[in-house]
Amino acid sequence: MKNILAALLLLMSITAVGQNDSSNLRPYRLGVKVGGPNVASLEFEFVTPALHNSLALFANYTGINYTIEQVNTASNIFEIGSNIYFGKNREGRGLYGSLSYQNISSDLSIKDYEAEDGTIYEGDAKTSVSYSGLNVKIGAKLGRKFFFRTEIGYSFGEIPKEIFVEGNFEGEPISETASIESEIDDLPFIFQNGLPIFNLGFGFAF
Repeated sequence: MKNILAALLLLMSITAVGQNDSSNLRPYRLGVKVGGPNVASLEFEFVTPALHNSLALFANYTGINYTIEQVNTASNIFEIGSNIYFGKNREGRGLYGSLSYQNISSDLSIKDYEAEDGTIYEGDAKTSVSYSGLNVKIGAKLGRKFFFRTEIGYSFGEIPKEIFVEGNFEGEPISETASIESEIDDLPFIFQNGLPIFNLGFGFAF
């Protein structure tokens, strides 16, 4: 991930040298997105002079912790890619197509365990799950200094079917691979070949 970020910063520095001085163009955008699968993310976008100010580079990040019943989850979501804006104004506004790489990684901590017969086993365990996908989206950005953004698309990738669990319950160590395929099938908007994408965002350009 560090190499990807370094490459992005280098490319941004190189393209900034050739940035034209159009009074209407605000090439740097900082905003927030909410939706799925990112939940809520901070995003930075840079409109390069390539293709007459139509090609933009972006990166966004989500860090979120939440607890459901006895399971605490800490998730990190990172996405990096490019937007290509359509139309004649060439100012990085309006309709655009997007192609990006996304990684979702989650660490899960399980406190106590309830068996199917209702028995509570005291202890703790931990596991992790990750997903990487190629995102294809279409979106629209409206506004110049202050903007609104909406996106729909799909993330193509393989949903994990197994997790490795380590822990200790009632003094008994646990170290095993568990299937989560049935749990994944019960979740809405998650498919074996990827995830649907829908985002709403807002921010400012400078």
